[in-house]
Amino acid sequence: MQSKYHFNIYTGFLNSIYESGDGTSPKTAYIVIATDEEYAFLDWFGLEFKGQALVISGGYSFDSMKATNPKTKKEYEIYFNIELALDVLRRTFEK
Repeated sequence: MQSKYHFNIYTGFLNSIYESGDGTSPKTAYIVIATDEEYAFLDWFGLEFKGQALVISGGYSFDSMKATNPKTKKEYEIYFNIELALDVLRRTFEK
């Protein structure tokens, strides 16, 4: 029973990321609270991480994640808005 609870929490948090954008550009980037959520998100879709770059667009920070579907070999570039994660980091160092 407890595993079902944790599974529901996990899928709920991944769905909240999925519903925050479409990840195809900085303007429509998925919103994450912590950067490790990006890797969980890729894993959820069965994608293999291939690379990451910081992108600044419109004064905001984004991670551009390169990933590949190992079955189809299709490549993806997925954008994540990391402003919330950076804000937490900034506040940590201000203390």
